[in-house]
Amino acid sequence: MYTLTIRPEDAKYFMEAQEKLGEAIINAFKKYWNENGEMVINGLLAMSGNFSTLRK
Repeated sequence: MYTLTIRPEDAKYFMEAQEKLGEAIINAFKKYWNENGEMVINGLLAMSGNFSTLRK
């Protein structure tokens, strides 16, 4: 077995990479929601029986 030794600079690099990945995921979700939010809400309303019209 190998022992895992993380130096402080390695830990800092991993934390920065994780922060960038988290920001990218959040930004992608925000972009998707801004572009498709109305359609998602209308789809949920239609599934619950409250029909609404899609406006474009």
